[in-house]
Amino acid sequence: MGLELYAKVEPLLGFEEEIEGLYRLFVEIVAPWSPESLLDIGCGSGKFLKFAQRSLSLKRALGVDLSETMVERARRSGVEAEAVDICELDGRFDAATAVFDVLNYLNGEELRRFMGCVENLLEPGGIFVADINTLYGFEEVSQGALVRRSEDRVLVLESIFEEGRLETSIDYFAKEDGECYVREEDRVVQYYHDVEDIASSSHLELVQVYPLALYGGDEPDKEVLLFKKRIAGCHDVIPIPNENETPGPHPRSTSAPRPSAGFRSTRSRRSRCGDDRIFRSLFISDRYYANYAPSPQFGRGGRPCNP
Repeated sequence: MGLELYAKVEPLLGFEEEIEGLYRLFVEIVAPWSPESLLDIGCGSGKFLKFAQRSLSLKRALGVDLSETMVERARRSGVEAEAVDICELDGRFDAATAVFDVLNYLNGEELRRFMGCVENLLEPGGIFVADINTLYGFEEVSQGALVRRSEDRVLVLESIFEEGRLETSIDYFAKEDGECYVREEDRVVQYYHDVEDIASSSHLELVQVYPLALYGGDEPDKEVLLFKKRIAGCHDVIPIPNENETPGPHPRSTSAPRPSAGFRSTRSRRSRCGDDRIFRSLFISDRYYANYAPSPQFGRGGRPCNP
C-alpha cells in the first residue's frame, strides 16, 4: 500500500512546523509519567524518537516501522529502529506512541489487532499516546490535490474521502540522467475511526482526549488520545475537578482559545490508586488548541490554492 513510495516522497511534503508542534504535544503528555522506556510505532525517519530522547530521561527508546526505507533512514539518524510488525515484537515498555496518523492507516480489523498488541507490549500502568484525524480533518483538510516541486522532482497527491475512507493517489516524477523523468505511482488508504470505536477495541483505559486544530482550521482536525494499561486492583476511577479552570498560555501565543462550544472532549479520570499525573496534563490540549496559522500556500480547509 505505497509505504516505500511514501517514504521516498515524505521529504517533499512539508508541514514541518505543524509536525514539530505535534511532537511537542506528545512529549508534554508523556513527560509526567516519567517513562524509562518508550516504543515509537510507525517511527518513520526517527525524528520524533530523537526529539523524545532529548526531552525525556529514557533508558531505552525503540522505533518500529513496516518500511525498510524508513527504518534505514531512522538508523542513520542515530536511533534504534527495527522493521517489524509490533505483534511480532518482544519486550515491555513504559510508554508507546504512534505519531501522525498511524491509527488511520488501519482498517477496523487491523486496528483491533494493533491495539491488542500495544496492550501486550506495555508494562502494567504503562501509557499509549496516538493521534487520529477527525471527521472534519478528513472532509475539510485532507481532501484535495497537492503539488510539490523541486529542481529535479515533482510530487502530485490527489485525495478523495468517501464512506469513511481517504484514498490518496501518489504520482512521483524524479529526473534521471539529467534529462528524463521516471514516474512512480501508488496509493495509500486511510480510515476514519471514532474515538469510542478505538476505545472499545482493547482493554486499555482511555484517560484523556486532546482536541487539536493542527492546521489552523475552524474546528479540531486531530484528536490526541491518551490510554493507560490498567493495574490489577486499580480499575475504579473518580472524576477530576471542573474543566472550566483557566489554562496557561500556549508557548507560541499570548492567548489560547478553548475548544468551540459543543465540541466533544472526554473528561480525564484518576485511578483510586493515587495516580495524579493525569491532573498535571489536564489542560495541555487547551494550550495547543488553535493558534496554528495555515501555511501561505493553503487556503481555507488546508487545500492548496496555487499548486
